[in-house]
Amino acid sequence: SSIPPVEARAIVGIMAGSEASAPKRARIDASEDVRETSGCGAEGGAAAAAAVEGALSVHAVGDSPPPPVYPYASPSAAAVLLIGDGNLSFGAALVRQRGGGSGVIVTSFESHDELVGKYKETKGLIAELVAAGARVAHSVDATRLPQSLWDAGVDKDLRFDRVVFQFPLVPHAATQAEYQANPDPITTNRLMLRAFLIGSPALLRAPESEVHISSKDVKPYSWWKIQDLAPQHAGVQYSHRVPFDATLYPGYESRKPTNIHENKVESFPFTNCFTYIYTRPIEGAASEVVDDKKSRGPFYCALCEKQSTGAQNFEDHKRAKRHRLFAAIDGRWQTALAAVSNGE
Repeated sequence: SSIPPVEARAIVGIMAGSEASAPKRARIDASEDVRETSGCGAEGGAAAAAAVEGALSVHAVGDSPPPPVYPYASPSAAAVLLIGDGNLSFGAALVRQRGGGSGVIVTSFESHDELVGKYKETKGLIAELVAAGARVAHSVDATRLPQSLWDAGVDKDLRFDRVVFQFPLVPHAATQAEYQANPDPITTNRLMLRAFLIGSPALLRAPESEVHISSKDVKPYSWWKIQDLAPQHAGVQYSHRVPFDATLYPGYESRKPTNIHENKVESFPFTNCFTYIYTRPIEGAASEVVDDKKSRGPFYCALCEKQSTGAQNFEDHKRAKRHRLFAAIDGRWQTALAAVSNGE
């Protein structure tokens, strides 16, 4: 049955902690094209041509396309926890896809009454989820895991194969006073996700369990640098990202809060969307991983992810407006990290 709402709200703020430097890890982007190496010679060219011909013959004209891959299908993802699921439509779509809600817990940041007041469709979605066997928990704060989940009535012994945060976003400030107290939404969202990545690993069930964050790869969301947010002591490390395919979840409606006090929300299209996957560190593998940014040479700007052709070009780049913007964003981020670094 549905879990009664619990009023245990918390906002993103100064979090106590002490932090070692995050490890430098190579990142694999599953969305990038795979490129052939050059100079393969006659034999290599013939082998490559044969491989292409063989690959094309697998799905010739008239053949059925390969079946879709459902990332949250059992048994590899038998137990799934959804954090901050907006109007709960992703949870409902996922439960329909799985053919039932067993093993699925869907949560909202809002209380029950706040949620149904904000989204007119949510009351029916809650009923659908509960009827399918899923659990619904309210007032769950992504920055206070696992405690806020337990405060919402979820059994402390439950663990999950996937902990999923779909398109996270701290609501925009509703008043001038709120904006002055928190004028930097980029840093605020990064702090929220960092806290989520620190708390969520305690809810993973097995070494192969994963934490997923879906987001858009366009500004300002790409400026969050989700792949870099887990500190060394978080218990998970960035692995790779995969394109997020919304067509696998019919009925899923994106929701973006625009004014938390007036309950204003709007939808956004699922374009340039990716799921960033964090996994448990592999014991003994850290020393074998290299920093892919450092390997790009002395004229590579890691802030802007841009390669310069020489020293003068690099100096010109650092004076450019785009670099100065990213340097300011990074400066605010480093200040925020210093503020939360004691006692963590």
